[in-house]
Amino acid sequence: MEREGLPASLFLTTLKAWIIILVLANCFQDLLFAQIGSPPTTRSASEDQDYAFAHGLFQDKLYQLSLEQFENYLKKYPSSIRRQDALFLRAECSYHLSLYADAIVGYQSLIREYGKGSLTDDGYFRIGQSYLALERPSEALQPFKTVVDQFAGSPLAGEAAYWLGEAYFRLKEPANAVKYYTLSYEFFSGNPYRDYALYSIGWTYQSDERYTDAVAAYSMLIDSISASPLVSAARVRIGECWYGTKEYAKAADVLIKSLTSITGDLEKGQAQFLIAESHYRLGEYPQARRDYEKLLNDLPRHPLKDDALYGLGWTFLQSKNYESAASTFQRVADGKGKLAHAARYRQATALRLRGLSDQSLQVYDQVTAATPQGEFSDNAHMDKAEILLDQGKVVESRLEAEKVVASFTSSDVRAEALRLVGECLLREGRPTEARKSFELASVIPGVRYEVKVAADFQAAWAAYRSGSFDTAAIGFGAFVREYPKHPKAYEAMYWQAEAEYKKGDHDRSLELYRQVLASQRDEKRTDAQYGLGWSLYKLGKYADAAGAFERMVQTAPRGPLAYDARLRQADALFALKDNKRAGAAYRAAIRLYPDSASNDYAMYQAGQCSFRDNDVTEAYKQFSQVVRQFSSSPLADDAQYAMGWVNFHRKDFTEAIKEFQKVIRNFPTGDAAPRAYYSMGDCYYNLEQYAAAEKSYREVLARFPDGRYMADAVTGIQYCLLAQGKEKEAYAVFDRYIREHPGSKASQELHLKKADLYYNQKKYTEAALEYKGFVASYSSSPLKGQAAFWLGKSLVELKNPDEAAKAFEQSADLPGSHRGLALLEAVDLALAADRSDKAFELVSRGEKVFTDGESQSELRYRKGRIFMANGNPGDARRQFMSVVDRYPGRPAADRSRVAMVRLDLAEGKPESARPLAESVASSRSDEVGAEAQYLVGETYAAQKNWKLATSAYLRVRYVYPSYQDWIHRSMLGLGRSYAGSGDLRRARETYKDLLGRTPAGDVKSEAETRLKELDRS
Repeated sequence: MEREGLPASLFLTTLKAWIIILVLANCFQDLLFAQIGSPPTTRSASEDQDYAFAHGLFQDKLYQLSLEQFENYLKKYPSSIRRQDALFLRAECSYHLSLYADAIVGYQSLIREYGKGSLTDDGYFRIGQSYLALERPSEALQPFKTVVDQFAGSPLAGEAAYWLGEAYFRLKEPANAVKYYTLSYEFFSGNPYRDYALYSIGWTYQSDERYTDAVAAYSMLIDSISASPLVSAARVRIGECWYGTKEYAKAADVLIKSLTSITGDLEKGQAQFLIAESHYRLGEYPQARRDYEKLLNDLPRHPLKDDALYGLGWTFLQSKNYESAASTFQRVADGKGKLAHAARYRQATALRLRGLSDQSLQVYDQVTAATPQGEFSDNAHMDKAEILLDQGKVVESRLEAEKVVASFTSSDVRAEALRLVGECLLREGRPTEARKSFELASVIPGVRYEVKVAADFQAAWAAYRSGSFDTAAIGFGAFVREYPKHPKAYEAMYWQAEAEYKKGDHDRSLELYRQVLASQRDEKRTDAQYGLGWSLYKLGKYADAAGAFERMVQTAPRGPLAYDARLRQADALFALKDNKRAGAAYRAAIRLYPDSASNDYAMYQAGQCSFRDNDVTEAYKQFSQVVRQFSSSPLADDAQYAMGWVNFHRKDFTEAIKEFQKVIRNFPTGDAAPRAYYSMGDCYYNLEQYAAAEKSYREVLARFPDGRYMADAVTGIQYCLLAQGKEKEAYAVFDRYIREHPGSKASQELHLKKADLYYNQKKYTEAALEYKGFVASYSSSPLKGQAAFWLGKSLVELKNPDEAAKAFEQSADLPGSHRGLALLEAVDLALAADRSDKAFELVSRGEKVFTDGESQSELRYRKGRIFMANGNPGDARRQFMSVVDRYPGRPAADRSRVAMVRLDLAEGKPESARPLAESVASSRSDEVGAEAQYLVGETYAAQKNWKLATSAYLRVRYVYPSYQDWIHRSMLGLGRSYAGSGDLRRARETYKDLLGRTPAGDVKSEAETRLKELDRS
């Protein structure tokens, strides 16, 4: 039985924070008044009084009042001889008020005016502290380094080195952290925080699991600064480090030896607890028991009291002293502490192991009653169900397991609960329902292997029991394939054979019986192994197939099937893309069987392996060998073509052409000939010999007019002509072929290619004519819907929305992959034209036709937009919410969230709008994200929070630089924010910048209006 968790960690996670608090308590004080000193005589009594007033408020910790007085003082006496002190104390007030950003500005002002003054080092030091307080450790580095490097004689230099280490620790740069902790300790002997530096070195190493180095640092602290208040903690940490290395004996030994030197009950208890834990991990349960008891007796109120008692219970449990374990766990459970729930469950477990089933059932009930959704409540229900099933109470057992299924959807025993429900249903004579439960158990995420195996077998068995023999055969067959080495695999294969026999497929059942026999005996084992290999290969289980063929060769290396088995092993490895092993296997077959008639295939495949492995030199050699040795082989033309392709891959197009010409010359009627002509065209094209390339492509058309490379060849000709500036001739190529091969599939594809070419060149008028001609000419073509869709897209570009809408609607009524997109385009056009009724009609039609999640989400989103357009925000919001709830991961969900943001803004609810906008903006980098970020700015602007609005609008420009429209709109908002905060100069500059960027019409006119208003003000 495995104990959960690591109780020893309970008191360790907060130690570093505790140490920092101690340092802060000592360090973040008013360190600097000794340097400020008594004020010198000034020019007037009023100046002395004003300074004394501000200074007195500061000393009384009335920092807000003091801040205001120092502000007044600095304005009133700008040339005061006490200006340096006043600047510093003003910054100190901000610091003590936790206004760290203001404090930084104040200290920087001091340094600018008095760079060589007596308070400069203090200013840099405080800037570093302020950045740390703001949790900006990277910015704290430079100020602290300035103190260390430029003010090495300052009493603050050692402390600054320490805080440099702390900043690097927070930045997760342990090497630099240790460097500066070490500097603080070694080079600043008067530094009062040398012990903290040493301790932090140890902690850094420990956090990085460099336990040996950590022990050395803690030991140095103990030896060199023995009076430090951290010594006791360091002794405990040393034990903890040994525990972390799993050297539990060492951990226990050093802690036992340190006990008398550890002061303070907290540390003593921690040490004693870790000693007990170490002995527990060593399996020394009697000694661990004594250790836990010592802690409980000596320090009965220690924070780890319950942990110790819980550990004590585990020592009894591991020692099989279930009676004492139960009573000990009960003491923890009755205490109602954080371990009460776990302890109550362990109490029940101990009672069950003791054989007291009825008592354990009662305690399991206490577990679930006290904490229905507790960490161990699902286990309690499951354990109870198992006990009830053992007692023959089948229905009660099922009901208990069903509680886990229904109430603990993320439980790690949910799959086991479903399996147990199925087992109960089988015993109740309800096999069909049982099968469903077993199948659900098998697919639960994270299901344990043994549970999945049992559930898969029982699902097939339940199908057999219910008379569903087809399903049973499939189930048992799947079991054999998925668990071929499982002890129950042979049993599953037998039942698969039985099920096949029951359903009348005797050939299959005979085959399976032979497999069972072959698995158990030596007779026909070789043939069965060969058949297994082929079966696995046909199933796509190439790794298993390769293993099966290899085992067959090992069993009968000189048998009649050995050569073919080697080839099939190589084929399986080839399918796995394990090219090196596959190539070696092909070559081994050739070497061992030099006279085999299939060596042409083996050699050709070896070349393919080398090519796929990027060893083109070896590949070329092997393909060449096929051509030389097996010139009459059906693979010879492929090998010759492959030699050309190797050179093409090398970008040696001239040599590639020579090899392709050999294909045409030596194998003119072979399957590789059209490929060779086409590839020659590609070579010439890459060499920029466009006329020669065109000629090769035309050879494909002339010699293989109905071949698979025809359409590609026509496209190649077209590109060659375009490259030569013969645009009219390029399009004529399409027309000529279409005219000569009317109605053919290739003609249809080329007609669309021609239209696509116009569209891609932004010649939308010509594209529209071609798409329209296609729709009219090929009324029954499967590509008609695609053509109608792109006709609509072309008409949109031509600013003809009415005709575009007709084309999209036509496409939506035709079969093809563009149906859904076409309908959505039609809806968008209707919305843009303020034809809400038409848009609603189209959406309603789409909801009936397109039932997939993507289409449904898009249609619901558009229905929401229709409601918005009709001034019905309530129904609009409900539609958008339905998209988010039902299809949270679809693109339409984020657009729905953005739409709800706009609804909230329209209703004057910026606070509720903002989280939605921020969630979309932070998760997307596209136009939807840009719009969402812009709306974040709008929410702040609606509340006149100009500072945060400014930041939000600026973020659009830097995070979404590709989306100019939203950048322009955010610049409108930015100008308004600057104006709202009184920075009219920046507002003007922003609007002028915007007008220079050619924004959309509405944005431009608004910017011009605002700029005129600013000029009049």
